[in-house]
Amino acid sequence: MDRTAESPRKYIQYNTLPVPGSKFLIDSFRQAHNICPCRQRDDIRSQMPKIRVLLIEDNRLLREGIAALLNKQPDIRVVSSSGNGDAARQAERFKPHVVLLDLGLRDQNSLSIAESIKKNSPQAQVVVMDLVPAHAEVVEFVKAGVAGFILKDATIDEFLHTIRSVAEGKKVLPASLTGSLFSFNTGDRVKMVIGELLVTE
Repeated sequence: MDRTAESPRKYIQYNTLPVPGSKFLIDSFRQAHNICPCRQRDDIRSQMPKIRVLLIEDNRLLREGIAALLNKQPDIRVVSSSGNGDAARQAERFKPHVVLLDLGLRDQNSLSIAESIKKNSPQAQVVVMDLVPAHAEVVEFVKAGVAGFILKDATIDEFLHTIRSVAEGKKVLPASLTGSLFSFNTGDRVKMVIGELLVTE
């Protein structure tokens, strides 16, 4: 039979069965039939209200790359991205669900921006981005009311998971920061807040 005449394989829905050893069988079936287990989930997300994201990052290449990545997601839309604008005013104007804030802005104080956003747009969930934030900085941002942190060496899945989690009202702290933070002299109130954060793997 001339296989070149075959029509392209289409994604199909497949529901897993809760039987012993089913995961191996399911994975084998998906591989054999070119099934994407994420397709159904993406279809559902595309029908949900989009998570509105405000991106504050002064590295233009990184800012444009993050915006392009997020705008490809069926449930996320970057409503504004800026490197040196008035972040608090943008938050009031665009009413984002999530604000991604670079901790190391060159010309602005990121902590002051976070405090201003939480004061004027309390519904916005602020997520701080950095390579390896100092523990004292993390404590100050927790006090300011941020919803989470993203390390800039995180995987794409971790990055998207953090955004979706804080949009749902959860708080996220990377696992690599938790142990030493609890030993840091933060005070009982801040330790209690840190203890409520959702630890990512």
